[in-house]
Amino acid sequence: MGLIDDSPERWANFKRRVQTLNSELRKEKAEAKVFFFARHGQGWHNVAEAKYGTIYWDEVMSKKYGDDEITWGPDPELTEIGVNQANEAKDGWRAELPFDITLPEKLYSSPLTRAMDTLRITFDGNIMGDVKDKREVVILENCREENGIHTCDKRRSRSWIHGRFPEFTFEKGFEEEDVLWDPDVRENKTEVADRARKVLDYIFDKDTSLTYISVTAHGGIINGFLQAIGRQPFALATGGFDLQLITLQILPGFGLLDKTPQRWLNLKQKIQELNDSAKLGESFKLLFFCRHDMLSHWARINGDREITWGPDSDLTIEGVNQALHIKNEWEKELSFGIPALDKIYTSPLTRALKTCNIAFGGMKKDHCSVPILVVENCREENGVHTYDKRRSRTYITRHFPTFHIEDGFSEEDRLWLPDARETKAQMAVRAQSVLDMIFDEQPALTREAQRLLCAFFP
Repeated sequence: MGLIDDSPERWANFKRRVQTLNSELRKEKAEAKVFFFARHGQGWHNVAEAKYGTIYWDEVMSKKYGDDEITWGPDPELTEIGVNQANEAKDGWRAELPFDITLPEKLYSSPLTRAMDTLRITFDGNIMGDVKDKREVVILENCREENGIHTCDKRRSRSWIHGRFPEFTFEKGFEEEDVLWDPDVRENKTEVADRARKVLDYIFDKDTSLTYISVTAHGGIINGFLQAIGRQPFALATGGFDLQLITLQILPGFGLLDKTPQRWLNLKQKIQELNDSAKLGESFKLLFFCRHDMLSHWARINGDREITWGPDSDLTIEGVNQALHIKNEWEKELSFGIPALDKIYTSPLTRALKTCNIAFGGMKKDHCSVPILVVENCREENGVHTYDKRRSRTYITRHFPTFHIEDGFSEEDRLWLPDARETKAQMAVRAQSVLDMIFDEQPALTREAQRLLCAFFP
């Protein structure tokens, strides 16, 4: 949920801090609210965009209502994966209940079906418990996705929504038909941020006695909220959720609360202090996790007449640009003293190898190249999906000759199975083995405990 504190008292500590903050702010006739932003689960339009690629989707297919296989407009439903993602969000809330997380006092939703279904699934059952009926769910027109041209962003009628979601209430003035969607004009980012700001104004004006608010919406409008409060955009995955404490305080990138020019120096000093005072067998490392960028992959078969996504799909042009963006963001932080990497680990799948090469290839520390190690267990959740089957060791060596390959790396992919998908528990075991490898590279330390300070590239 975004909390730095991972102790059993984390939510009690957080609530005390929010209460203290509001006590101070109210002296100045201001207030802070805690927003839980959730993005809808996967919809059929997301499948279509992955199928056709973002460029062709934006320019051509998004204006249509479907193809021979998929219907995505208007207002598409959740896929089975999307329903599962909403249930995973519910599990995320349920996991925090024993730690006394404060449940939202009011819930807001986009008027698009994929968001309303996600909200209903997420907070159904025992999440709200006995207080469920006391939590009002309000549909706000301005919570909808970046609007116009794309048929998937045209909403259904008020009557249809009421029939499907009778327990939800509408904001005052909610129109019967969609009067905002324009088939010829797409909103720009500034207009989306203006809408988001109106939503925040509405909530701060209407809910003066409430502090904890849930908003279930879309990637575009959630980034509009972030822009409205001065945050950098964040690519929240379908079904993802994020917590934001909204006041005039702004959290900078890379997860650092410190936004001073000395931020990285301060962090390095803090890590050094932690290691200097660590117990015997305990060490601290700073890990930067980076996800590969956009590619053309889609489920079990190897491709269609337009796209090949398996095995081991490549980056799209947009994916290459996203990797360059990571490189540029890293270089911006160099002037503020971001720590030089000691070692780089990468998945053996081409999309990750290329992203790593573009973003970090040629990086140096003390005039020496930073080693890049290809690790089998860094790969994606494995099995069934053809795009997760890796290429041969020979191929990797030929195309990425400066990369090192871990000992025991087989020539062909022995892990991928066409009929069995890895479970989350199995994947966690693999992840643990990678962490063990990283921590065991300091032989002087017998690892009795580990602490990770992590910065994430979305």
